Amino acid sequence: MLGILGDDEVSETLARSDAMLCVRDEITPRRGSVIAGIACGVPIVGYAGAAEGTPLAEAGIEFVPFRDREALGRALSRVLADSDLQKRLREKSRYAQQKFFSWHQIASSYFDFLERGKS
Repeated sequence: MLGILGDDEVSETLARSDAMLCVRDEITPRRGSVIAGIACGVPIVGYAGAAEGTPLAEAGIEFVPFRDREALGRALSRVLADSDLQKRLREKSRYAQQKFFSWHQIASSYFDFLERGKS
């Protein structure tokens, strides 16, 4: 138990994590914890189904079939045991963070949306 962490400590703790395991439901773009994991470059293991066709598909996420707990365990074991896989997943998440989830990219997309509305 880490107790209550400050803003900087949350990011640092996530970034040092070996993996993030998402077991509640399918991973979706509305899951703040997943976006935080991507932003911190954490390898993520979770259920597929709602991420296809979204920026999450390009992040460092090992997807398994929905509700397949055995596949979830195998994927987590693979991620934890394979440092090269961890590195690739971290790199993919960092790339996705820059391409889709950075403040600069969000502001740019918002600006483009507003500009199209003027036409």
